Amino acid sequence: MVLVTWEGGIRANDYLHLYRQLLNKQQRNRQRVPRLNPNGCPIRNTFFAFHEYTDYMAAQALHMEGHEIATLSISHQLPSEYWKTASQEEWRQEIADHRIIFDNLAFIPPSEIRGMRAPYLQVGGNEQFRMLSENNFLYDNSMPTPQNDPPLWPYTLEFISTQTCVLPPCPTQSFPGIWEIPMVDYLDFNSTYCNEVDNCAFPKDKNEAVDFLMTNFNRHYRSNRAPFPLHLRPRWFYEAHYTIEAMEEFLEKLENMDDVYLVTMTQAIKWMQMPTRLMDIKDFAPWKCDPPESSTPLCDRPTRCGYYNITIHPNSEEHPGERWFNTCADRCPLEFPFTGNPNGDERV
Repeated sequence: MVLVTWEGGIRANDYLHLYRQLLNKQQRNRQRVPRLNPNGCPIRNTFFAFHEYTDYMAAQALHMEGHEIATLSISHQLPSEYWKTASQEEWRQEIADHRIIFDNLAFIPPSEIRGMRAPYLQVGGNEQFRMLSENNFLYDNSMPTPQNDPPLWPYTLEFISTQTCVLPPCPTQSFPGIWEIPMVDYLDFNSTYCNEVDNCAFPKDKNEAVDFLMTNFNRHYRSNRAPFPLHLRPRWFYEAHYTIEAMEEFLEKLENMDDVYLVTMTQAIKWMQMPTRLMDIKDFAPWKCDPPESSTPLCDRPTRCGYYNITIHPNSEEHPGERWFNTCADRCPLEFPFTGNPNGDERV
């Protein structure tokens, strides 16, 4: 299993010019068709999104196409130390309430926002995980680990985690029903550990980029077959054109392997809950082609929502800014939805 994830606001330009280019391949007639898993179904990615700069029509489109949307918090605020000491209620307002915004503006039901990643990978200890448990989340994907040879498999928190705590505080209690999908470190060209692709040494050309991706993939594929996580951010692809070409070549190599599937975080957990032999995997229901039953068709003419005099970071009282997003909702929230006011209700 390969778990491709994206982190950041889901921007319309990224959806149109990056995600669609990588999730689809170009045929000889120059038309693009979806990349497929061996069972004939399109590959799936997971998108960890924060609220600011997310275009909710793009988020809805990704969900409708079968990709998983997860939360990276509403505010993604700085400094990172904030998350280290955040209370359970503060985590709830940032993570659980993000479901309300996705429901209102992208028509993604709260029950389908199943996972989270902590901003800046700053875990919040028991306060964070207690919030996940009490709000019926399925998994967290925030804890890096240098244990990559052999790689660490995802695990449940039915028992206290024994994973090395890289960025404390980590959970010190058991949280039945919650899964941790560890961020298994990569090894870059400098033999340095890194946990997100754009934090690794930048490749000097396409061949070096492909080699980096394949070498780290093979460490999983040729050992204990733990899911290979590929954590991406759009900026890695905008620093040099050859990174897109390298990623396309890497995906092409995987697509030609009959025992490799690109699945979402939730799909990987479903397989671990119901292990299925490769010879039977084409009939494995959680990996079927069907889009989410709850997906709402995109509208022809989205509503364009704009808000002025925004003082939220990176703006301030002295330097207010604007926020814009598209949505298929009939009308815009009265105020910019944010922490403490996810519905965007007018403040009295």
